[in-house]
Amino acid sequence: MVRRSERQLTLQHAMMLLDTRQLMRMERTVLSENDSDEDDLDSQLICWIRSIENRRYLSRRINDPFKAPRFHHFLFETRRTRFRKLFRVERSSFDHIVVLIQADPSFMQMSSSSTQRPVSHQLLVFLYFLGANGNAVSNEHMSSLFGIGAGTIALYIRRVMDAIVRLRDQFILWPNHSEASSISLDIYAMCGFTGCIGFIDGTLFPFEFKPTLCGEDYYSRKGCYAVAAQIICDHRGIIRDVHADWPGSTHDNRVWRNSKIWVGEVRGPGFNP
Repeated sequence: MVRRSERQLTLQHAMMLLDTRQLMRMERTVLSENDSDEDDLDSQLICWIRSIENRRYLSRRINDPFKAPRFHHFLFETRRTRFRKLFRVERSSFDHIVVLIQADPSFMQMSSSSTQRPVSHQLLVFLYFLGANGNAVSNEHMSSLFGIGAGTIALYIRRVMDAIVRLRDQFILWPNHSEASSISLDIYAMCGFTGCIGFIDGTLFPFEFKPTLCGEDYYSRKGCYAVAAQIICDHRGIIRDVHADWPGSTHDNRVWRNSKIWVGEVRGPGFNP
């Protein structure tokens, strides 16, 4: 349902009142009952409606001194331990992510009349959103924490998410022939496994709430609503493949047999599952 602003609701009620008073005025005219006071009220109501129509907001915007943006505080004044607790990364990793995504089209200036905040500010919002849960990720809490509007919060999250997703093919790569041979030798030296180039397992990405569409399908064996995923990593913990397209009730074997690795879309030379 579309949410109406206070201005729209007020204007709607005023128009309904005007229609009622116009009917009363017609009745007075038919009965030849003149009432100058009522006519004055009608004129005042019409002027008030026109005043609302010519204004974008019902009242002037009041700047809240306690809601000033706090990005400078988080970036330069927050202690290392608290920064990591809030945003789940070290400052060096944070700076590296900024460098990686700052040229993404999501952060391009669309017009000369509006200016985006720095990518670092938007990344702070995104990382906090990923690392928190419950009431901590509500619009009200995040708006108060960062000192920006709730709509801006959602916009920053979407921009950074799109930018990071576009980096996927640069970092999640299946090893080529020479790299696979090197990984196989390292794993053999570590574990004694021959011909092994990675380790695979299923996992769950839980939801805070039950999905609206087909929610029962997402109820997992862990007693939560989630997405089922399959991840393959090498001996250094580097993720080589991710398959996360199934509801939480799906068995790991079904996810495996429908993954790109199994059907052969991303297999390397000599790979045979």
